[in-house]
Amino acid sequence: MMNNTIDFFLHDTCDTIVKTKEVTEQLNLLETQADNGGFTAAEFAKLAQVVQEKKMPAQVSRRFILCLVPNEPVSGRTLGDLVMYGLGCSNLNLNYVVNPILQVLNQCLDYDLVQQKRPLNALYELFLSELRNSGLCDTIALILAKITTLHDVDARRANVIKECYNEHGGTASLNMLRYRIRQLRPDLEPTYSPPSAGRPSINATLNKRFRNIFDENGTGVGGTSGTKSGIGWELGQLTNKLQYKDRQRQCLLPTADTINMQGGLQSQKNKKIPVQSIESTAEGLLKLEKLDLPNNILSLLPTQLAKFILPRKDLRERFSLNLYYTLQKEFFCLPPAKSKAEHDRKYKRQKRFLEVIANFQTGCFHGLPVIGRFLSEYLTEWDGETFYYEILGLLKIVQMTNFKEIYDTLMAPLESFMHKFTISDKLLLVDAYFGLLRYWATIELSRLTTETSPTLDCLFPDSTQIGADEVLTQIFLLIDHITEVTLLILSTAREEFSPHMVCVTRFLMDFFITTQEMFVRQRVPVLLEIPQELIHADIYSFSSLGLSKVCKYLLDQKKHVMPMLKERALTLETAGKSSMAKVIKHQISSKELTGLEVVTRDVLMILSPTIVFKTEDSVFSRPGLNEDDLIRALFMSEHPSFLSLTMAYFKGRPAAEARRIWSGLSSDRVYGTQSQDNPIFSNVSSLTAVGGGASRGRVNSAQFYRGNSRLSGLAAISNPEVDSYLKFLGEQLPDIGTFFYEFWCRPEPGRSIVSSAATEATESSGVFTMDTNRFSENTTTARKPILNPKSATVSSKKKRKIDTSQDRNKSLRKNCLENIINILVYNIIIKLSYYCFRL
Repeated sequence: MMNNTIDFFLHDTCDTIVKTKEVTEQLNLLETQADNGGFTAAEFAKLAQVVQEKKMPAQVSRRFILCLVPNEPVSGRTLGDLVMYGLGCSNLNLNYVVNPILQVLNQCLDYDLVQQKRPLNALYELFLSELRNSGLCDTIALILAKITTLHDVDARRANVIKECYNEHGGTASLNMLRYRIRQLRPDLEPTYSPPSAGRPSINATLNKRFRNIFDENGTGVGGTSGTKSGIGWELGQLTNKLQYKDRQRQCLLPTADTINMQGGLQSQKNKKIPVQSIESTAEGLLKLEKLDLPNNILSLLPTQLAKFILPRKDLRERFSLNLYYTLQKEFFCLPPAKSKAEHDRKYKRQKRFLEVIANFQTGCFHGLPVIGRFLSEYLTEWDGETFYYEILGLLKIVQMTNFKEIYDTLMAPLESFMHKFTISDKLLLVDAYFGLLRYWATIELSRLTTETSPTLDCLFPDSTQIGADEVLTQIFLLIDHITEVTLLILSTAREEFSPHMVCVTRFLMDFFITTQEMFVRQRVPVLLEIPQELIHADIYSFSSLGLSKVCKYLLDQKKHVMPMLKERALTLETAGKSSMAKVIKHQISSKELTGLEVVTRDVLMILSPTIVFKTEDSVFSRPGLNEDDLIRALFMSEHPSFLSLTMAYFKGRPAAEARRIWSGLSSDRVYGTQSQDNPIFSNVSSLTAVGGGASRGRVNSAQFYRGNSRLSGLAAISNPEVDSYLKFLGEQLPDIGTFFYEFWCRPEPGRSIVSSAATEATESSGVFTMDTNRFSENTTTARKPILNPKSATVSSKKKRKIDTSQDRNKSLRKNCLENIINILVYNIIIKLSYYCFRL
């Protein structure tokens, strides 16, 4: 729509645009766009081309020029061409054409929307020659005050500015320009004092439109700006306007002014480059040692060069004290606002200042001790609402210290308002806790456990009060607290019957999974265990995506996390850090892995097409659950999460055939009791064969299912459609398919299922079936065990175990013989009845 409007003025009109109804309508569209978002750099260039090529009535020209509001940085060459057109044509109206063009340039400089300012510096003499024009003097003086650098100042130009000042009087704009000369060359302006407070003449409509662009893009979510050019100065930092009244300030960041304390020849020989003249980060890094820093070091905080300059040893203390003083004065010492306008102005500048600090900490990957102290003081009187999102942004990067201290000073005040928070606010709080966990586990862990002194790697003063051996302990305490808050949010959403329950579960699950993945990539020796209640919420949900994420998490724990922990423990133990290695090994002990064992078996209760063993702590072992219903109704074919995929699998088949196949998909599902001998997640497991022999050693899931489990025999699934169904689901949900084939192997063809009584006799940690022939062979072997002569002496415990296995096999063999005899007797009775009927 807007492209059509621009093309109308650029191509569909004559060289002279006459004010008509159609032109007025198109001009109204331009003004609407200027009031609501502005124009891109390409659209701005086309509109500037229209101004230069088309002749318009004075009033139409003024309205058209005031629409030149870019929402992204524009080229200095485009603005230079527009200015040369305005100042180079003598027949243009000063008030309706030339001055509006200059005001557009001034606003672009004010809001840092200019890239490549050198073409504007080339027009310095043109601006200086028009400075005597009374109608343009104020606007040109504002422009010169923003683009003037040390190389642009000499005695002749300083004298021209003094003459204009004497001719037009001491206007606010000329005061700023003379003070700028005083800052750069004090030998040329030795006695000029700072300018008094004054308001330069600025078009109100144009200023409002630029301000809207800044409010929408410059203070957006996260405090990032999509309209900044150069190194990222904030609004008003490049101006020379001084605001002496705190209640009138719109920005807490000081201007980028510098004061040259040298005079005479030393001032002329000064080769320092003012930092505000730097146009890009690359240029600033090349000239880092030649930069002339601002008077107030705090003005560098929002720039991209801040993380390279402020951590310098000679500036750390100066920056920290200045920042803490500003926070104390603004948030604790100012009197209450007297009007709504003053209150809004105060809220906006404080909010933006906190956003800038959070962005600086994130860019430095380092917490500021003064920020932690400020938060602890501010949260004591916090109302539970003001600056909530900004406080969470600051909380994500706080230097590591004793967890109890962090909880008492920062977390407890926030959680005291938990009952007032919405669901989204609670999720944001958990997200901030996870951000703090990631910062501690990556940056702080590496810094505090390094061979060198932690203070040497610290960009700012170090407030850490714990030793290297206690770092992992504090991280585990933070993880435990995050788990408690997660369960609280989950239970609250369930009690309130929140319609966003699925979203809450999904967000919380993503927090855990993404953080654990980052730990694996960064080799952080921390196992992040998802609470069982959160996993069970996905098991009971109606979304296959939730169960897929659970499978992905369990697979990553088995394939990536545990091997990484073992490797890190071995590395640290070799390096002589036995205390940290012991802490890491404790995470993968059998006792600590019980939770993973339980939830993995619970997931297999849904995915397994054959036998499943559940644990005593399983959610399916709760009182009141019918075991037969579990076997029949928990399989994927009847689970609500897989309803859409199951319908897609049977799409195109006759109804009778689909009904027959579907009813038989879960025909092989049986279950057994818990197996304590073969845990899935364990370093050392034991495997008891059916024949009664025992072999102990390291047994992983692959060895168990694909190797040792074959001692008991593997039987094929009786329904051939199950394999096809599982393959289809694995293609649609790759994580579930990978999980299934990792913890359950395909049986060999040509096998059959035995009764549930037979399967109850064999213990395992996962999913498998049995073969009748192998069962009888193993039974025979068990009855006549062949022992190694060297191990002829068997302990009484093993003897009891062998005897128990023999008695069990005898009873099973007896039951099988009784069943065969009953079947034979039944067949004989049927035949006798048939013969009697014929007689």
